[in-house]
Amino acid sequence: TDGAAATVVVSERAVERHGLKPLARIVGYDPRQALASIGAFLALIVAGALVAVAQAILSPNLLGLTALTGRFGELYRLAAIFGDPNTFAAFLSAAIPFALFGATGLWTLRGRRIALGAGFLLLLALWLSYSRGGWLGAIGGFVIGGLLVDRRAVAVGVLVAVIAFATAVVLPRDLLGPTGEKRPDVVGSTIGRVETVSAGGDLRVLFIVNALPILADHPILGVGPGMYGGAAADLFGTPVYARYGTDRLFSSPTQRTVDDFWLHLLVETGLLGLLTYWAMILAALTPIMRSARRAAGGRRVALAGIAVAAICLAFNSLTTMLLEANSVAFAFWFLLGIGTQLAWAPANESSRADDRILAAQN
Repeated sequence: TDGAAATVVVSERAVERHGLKPLARIVGYDPRQALASIGAFLALIVAGALVAVAQAILSPNLLGLTALTGRFGELYRLAAIFGDPNTFAAFLSAAIPFALFGATGLWTLRGRRIALGAGFLLLLALWLSYSRGGWLGAIGGFVIGGLLVDRRAVAVGVLVAVIAFATAVVLPRDLLGPTGEKRPDVVGSTIGRVETVSAGGDLRVLFIVNALPILADHPILGVGPGMYGGAAADLFGTPVYARYGTDRLFSSPTQRTVDDFWLHLLVETGLLGLLTYWAMILAALTPIMRSARRAAGGRRVALAGIAVAAICLAFNSLTTMLLEANSVAFAFWFLLGIGTQLAWAPANESSRADDRILAAQN
């Protein structure tokens, strides 16, 4: 798939049967290093969230940063240091599960309170990004993944999300900017987006409708890599677009992809390719989720956060090309690799390491 990273995961059963060593051990990360990597990732996203909230309150051009203007009444969509609101929202949706699981799973009251505050900050920044795909990924992915691990975290997450949304609506805006400027409308712009989708005018829906005859003609193996939907088809051209009228949907010069990674993958590689890709993800995700349900404390927070972050990014990819983009795809597979390492680590060794790391961060 265009630009998508790949990983190799060996199942526990295969290791027992064939004596193979998992890739996580070959890499050489120990649990302490794995958790330090997660901590660095979370610190970067939290810093970005702080910058985004400061942009909203003070000025969207704070520190020389820029903000994009939305098409549904949003004066601007914030992206902090990440440049693109959808990319920023994707990273936020990957960081939020760690904070919310920490709010219910860390050993100390202080740690839980800090995690709860971080969750609020991340969700507030998510609303300010106006990335509906990011909203879908964070909420849908967390609810589904959270129900498999910790229902208390889901309840806390829903409450914090509602409070963060209300805060985004009433948050003071542009205190350093010109007075009298119209406030961004979180509610109205979202309703406008929903109305466009329901009326059949949303471009992503039109791409899906257009792809149906392509899938009918190439259901098993697809049209081939680089022939549909992604950056390669845009750069090098493809006869598929002209044959099925897909090129008429690319009327805007800035529209280069179908903005749906799973549609892109399905049409290019067919059902066989899609199922193979899902199997590769599940091979890594299943032992991580299994270990998360058995773990406690910091180890549970780390494993559950990784598993649900991957689910959130997978959901988010329904509305954008996240797993084709190098930045987000790297984070997706990197987290799964770290999670594989933690899932394979002896419970006592990993527990001591992650509790030390998370305690130091708190």
